[in-house]
Amino acid sequence: MIARRRNQFGVIALLGLSLALLSSPALAWGSPALAAGVPAGATYSAGSLAAPLDASLVKRPLALTGGLAAVLPPAVDLSAWVPPVGDQGGSGTCYAWATTYYAKTMMEKKEHPSWDLSDPRYQFSPAWTDHQVNDCGIRGGGFPADAMRLLTQRGAVDMAEMPFDEGDAATRPLRRQLQAAKPYRNLDYGAFWIREGAAPYTTPVPIEDLKAWLAAGNPVVINFQMHEFSPFAYGAPVHYLDAEEGYIEGNHAVCIVGYDDDANPTGADADHRGGFKVVNSLGPDWNGPDKGFIYLSYHYMAQWVAQAWWMEDAGPDGPVLDSISVDQANAGGVVTLKGSNFGALRGAARVSFSGVDAPSAGWSNERVTAMVPEAATSGPLTLYDWEGNATASFPFVVGGLEAGSAFISSTSPATCSTGTTVTVSARGGDFGADSQLYLAGDSGLWIPASEQVASGTTSISGVFDLHGVLPGKYTIAVRTAGGKLARTNHPMVVTDGVDTFEPNDSPQTAHGPVQSGTIHVSYISAKGDQDFYEVRVPRRRATIAATLSGIPDFCVYSLSLCDASGKVLASSDNYQQMNETVTQVCAQAGTYYVLVSQSWNCDRFQPYSLEVTID
Repeated sequence: MIARRRNQFGVIALLGLSLALLSSPALAWGSPALAAGVPAGATYSAGSLAAPLDASLVKRPLALTGGLAAVLPPAVDLSAWVPPVGDQGGSGTCYAWATTYYAKTMMEKKEHPSWDLSDPRYQFSPAWTDHQVNDCGIRGGGFPADAMRLLTQRGAVDMAEMPFDEGDAATRPLRRQLQAAKPYRNLDYGAFWIREGAAPYTTPVPIEDLKAWLAAGNPVVINFQMHEFSPFAYGAPVHYLDAEEGYIEGNHAVCIVGYDDDANPTGADADHRGGFKVVNSLGPDWNGPDKGFIYLSYHYMAQWVAQAWWMEDAGPDGPVLDSISVDQANAGGVVTLKGSNFGALRGAARVSFSGVDAPSAGWSNERVTAMVPEAATSGPLTLYDWEGNATASFPFVVGGLEAGSAFISSTSPATCSTGTTVTVSARGGDFGADSQLYLAGDSGLWIPASEQVASGTTSISGVFDLHGVLPGKYTIAVRTAGGKLARTNHPMVVTDGVDTFEPNDSPQTAHGPVQSGTIHVSYISAKGDQDFYEVRVPRRRATIAATLSGIPDFCVYSLSLCDASGKVLASSDNYQQMNETVTQVCAQAGTYYVLVSQSWNCDRFQPYSLEVTID
């Protein structure tokens, strides 16, 4: 039981704790050091991370800047928008449950009243957030600010797409899931307050703002220090919690789903009568008869809660079709649809020509390419998202075009790697102005090119995004608007680009020697992966300079320069996606090594770039 408690909460601890508190046995049971959004220039204590923080995150929601309602209702309960009480088990994922499973699901339920929250398709996944924020489980917790940022930048997927497994903290989202998440991005987020140090606090906080935000139908996420006699730690169940007692056991995040000015009718005053209704993530059996819920008094909120966060949904997430590439094509012809909130090809997602579903050659959130089916007739062209929501239709004419006789005589390149973006060109004849360039895989996958450039009817080129594409042989093909398909007889080979220079996990297997000025593109593809590059210095007093750029989102990589024995001579370890640079004057000629390694998180689909120069 104790072992489970030591690892289950998962909120990064608070700033400004004293050294004595940081070394206490009680805090060692909690998580490493904290979050974002405190005054600029502050750094994480306890040595887990060090970074400048953004004071602009402490702000009121725009909807509240015009002032509060003259009279707030005496009670608000948003429980009807809360999914079934979840259980994080022994994982350090409370911040992901609070922000994503509860708060994000509630925001979307508000927009979609018909959603059945007992259905996993309508519950947003804490695994989606934790697996991108929580460094493959190494930290045992996460920053609420990073979870909010992820939901704003990338959106979220549901539990049916990415189920929660407390034993899995490392599975990364698939490319299709990244597209599926985009329609559900947030518009903005921020903190009502962030306070430093150990509770109880004396600085005033805007309790009325929280009540107004809840009264408008919005959840709030809070972060606080649990103490040993709290029901969140080892204490007995209580309906109404007024204070914390005992030693600090760690930090925890929960979601506020309502308030009641008379939650504790026998309280001495308004602060001890009123309370905020909170849902926890330790299952429906937590806190006895309250079945996963608890009330925290207004007094508790003012004295014991370190952070209070809000998020704002981006608004309508239904599919919007803005344009189609052509409004007439023969059966087998190609049409590219552009717009927003297409999501991913899953569920009921499809393109329909007069009610006849079309084979989809490529599908992303903003761009879909479809082939006109043989049975199609002239009429409306419509796109449907995964729920079956339809876009406005465009009129489309099927047939009436000359098929032509397109052919391909040569293509380039012959090989490329997965996880890269590559420009492919084809030369031949009779391509036509509305032709589409493809990569066709053996499995039936058709990948359409973007950013196409045509030179008359004899040359066409386009850009292919190969992130998440499986290795194998791909045929380069051109399909005309009239439906004529031309293929090359010489397939392009797509190699496994993940860890391009593997094995290079040690000085003995280092890639190289590298040439000065050459840019190497590769990946930190898994927990514990590291990449060594051999550098040969021709003379003493030569200078090696290495620059690491293109570090993936939500990752921190470090860059080191080592001598022949593996001893580190210089290193750089900045925060988040900042470039890393090391420079070293070499005392002797000989062999040196540049090392790229993981400090926090990794991404097998997004490469980094390394440039090494010798002067």
